[in-house]
Amino acid sequence: MPGVVVPSIRDEDIVDGLSSMDMQARLKSLRAVKNQIIGNKTKKISYLKLGAIPKVVEILATETSSTVLVQSAAAIGSFASGVEEGVRAVLDNDAIPYLLKILSHQDEKVKEAGARSLKMIFNSKLAPRTHMFEESTLKVLLALLFSDNITIAEVAASVLGRCCETKEHQMVLTNEGIVPRLLYLINLPSPKSQEAGLDLLSALTNDNEEISLALLEGTPPAVERVCQLSKDRHETLRLLACSCLANVARAHVPPSPRQQELAALALPVAVKLVREGEDLNEDAPRVLARLVSGNYDLQKLACDAGAIPRLAALLKTEHSLSAKLMESTMDALAALTERWEQSRHLLVEADVMDQMIKGLENPSPGVRIAACRCCLSLSRSVKNLRISLVDCNIANHLLRLLNDENPLVQSAASAPLCNMVLDFAAVKENILKSGGLKQLASMTQSASPALRLNSIWALKNLLFAPDNEAKTAVMKALPYAHLQNLLMDPEVEVQEQALNVLRNLVHGRAEDVSAVLAYGGEDILRVLELRFAVGLAG
Repeated sequence: MPGVVVPSIRDEDIVDGLSSMDMQARLKSLRAVKNQIIGNKTKKISYLKLGAIPKVVEILATETSSTVLVQSAAAIGSFASGVEEGVRAVLDNDAIPYLLKILSHQDEKVKEAGARSLKMIFNSKLAPRTHMFEESTLKVLLALLFSDNITIAEVAASVLGRCCETKEHQMVLTNEGIVPRLLYLINLPSPKSQEAGLDLLSALTNDNEEISLALLEGTPPAVERVCQLSKDRHETLRLLACSCLANVARAHVPPSPRQQELAALALPVAVKLVREGEDLNEDAPRVLARLVSGNYDLQKLACDAGAIPRLAALLKTEHSLSAKLMESTMDALAALTERWEQSRHLLVEADVMDQMIKGLENPSPGVRIAACRCCLSLSRSVKNLRISLVDCNIANHLLRLLNDENPLVQSAASAPLCNMVLDFAAVKENILKSGGLKQLASMTQSASPALRLNSIWALKNLLFAPDNEAKTAVMKALPYAHLQNLLMDPEVEVQEQALNVLRNLVHGRAEDVSAVLAYGGEDILRVLELRFAVGLAG
């Protein structure tokens, strides 16, 4: 006898059930939605298009049943997990105030469901982080952090860790006395508690010398526990511990011997965390970059540990890389090749120039900037290495970025060009003929000091051992009034490079001096006398 065929319920009917007048019918539909979308992106998109989220948020806002509140909060969290469209829909329908409201519910299960949902939302960059530091909201989260329910305390720490982005946020939380609570969490046996505590501790110490040194010098030194967790079997704990250690190691310049020890301890762990695979943590290259940035010895140690081949292999899987991971990987490569010549050889040997070009063309401004930083590191190298940049026509890509809509990208692109024009006639010619000169001259009038400095520096290098055509072209593209402004710029470095431009223009023959006098007239001598007087006074 054939089995009975049970007709499946259409998604449309399930969504309609969310608006049913019968509470049990609504609860049944809620459970159906939640169960179907967990781990299923296709189903999430389908229910989003059917308008499920406004109905789920309405249930969360109006229901009083603990069971219904738990299910609606869980559904909202699932929609926001791993799908940007879901996060946007949750935010557009104002779910956060209602989730915050149920954090004060008497039922612990409701609190936990609301807290978990918030954690999923705040895993996304789209979440409104500043909102969480409003007085009433922060009061609720701090109460949860100190809750006897450790599960709720863990989620509160994770949410605060995602939202703590400024020094003001760091000091507000520290003044509330949360550091001992975080140390309590990282000393618990549960990896989830340790992870939550480290997450917020890492956010608190990021670029904060006062808090980092307090962690280093406390009694007992809390940093010792962080060192232990850097060797834990759980990958996430190792990464978060390395992030904390990197913050502490960079907290004071020059670093103390103990800070140098902490960096050396974290470095091999951070290198090993960089690898291909689905379980790769996107933050591993970022932590590695933070550890080695500006430190020659650590860059050398990291390269000796095989960091560049690991990062290069990761970069070559660009088809599966998120923009965040591509950016952090290129930032790490730029940091590793910042000062050590041998590391630049290793990067060239890794054959990632194609990936760097794709980075320069990436839709994400962060990726474009990171790719420019890699080019800058290579452009600092000896001439035979810089040839690799010329051979793959990197200069053309950088020149295009001088017209980028993002001024930070413009500044990042102009920096390697400064170095490349010194030795390569082809790059100089390209700038003169492609419109690059006009763009560089325009950028000297930017409101950004970094952009003014890089562009006038590039013009100075363009005028190093030039022919008359180059000098004439620069004076035509850069009106004397603009050069005069740069000579009087509030930034001393900009003044210095503007003076170098003037020096390179007059260097050579008597005709060059006459051309410059015709360019600026007697005012040139007046400005030079003024600069000379200021220099003597300084």
